Amino acid sequence: MNRESGSPGGVPGEPGGRGEKVVATALGSAFRLLARRSYTQAELRLRLERAWDQPAVTAALARLTELRLIDDEAWAERFARDRLERVGRGRRRILAELIARGVDAELAARVIGRVIDPERERDRARTLVANILGERSESDRPGAQRRPDQRELAGAFRRLVARGFPSALVRDLLGGS
Repeated sequence: MNRESGSPGGVPGEPGGRGEKVVATALGSAFRLLARRSYTQAELRLRLERAWDQPAVTAALARLTELRLIDDEAWAERFARDRLERVGRGRRRILAELIARGVDAELAARVIGRVIDPERERDRARTLVANILGERSESDRPGAQRRPDQRELAGAFRRLVARGFPSALVRDLLGGS
């Protein structure tokens, strides 16, 4: 794709100039992207800068923000809830993922503090522990109740910490092992 330039013949926002047409076209590209899925402002900026110059992208993003079509805080809230509930991630992993997607670190921390209730995180981790240790028991004879050995507990610990759950919480759920 050719990069469009808003310089000769007008600047973004100049009525009737070439820059205004470039901004409108960049805005159209942004609408097409947003029709497929939601983006953070940083993700959308990266996508648009592949085809459009920085002044056009900046103007398009300003207009999208004005129209409330991009909102990093609302996006981060949806993302955090989804990652905890559907994917089974803990607050630390979700925070890292939000930052990696271009959400401001302070905003991400605020959103996580507001959205992820410690008790809900604990319940989700408890469910994951049961699922992880349940994988082991399915291979045992039906109805048999046996305590997981140290190797199985260590594996469950590693998996949950890798998912972003606090190690103290995981140790507590695994019986202090």
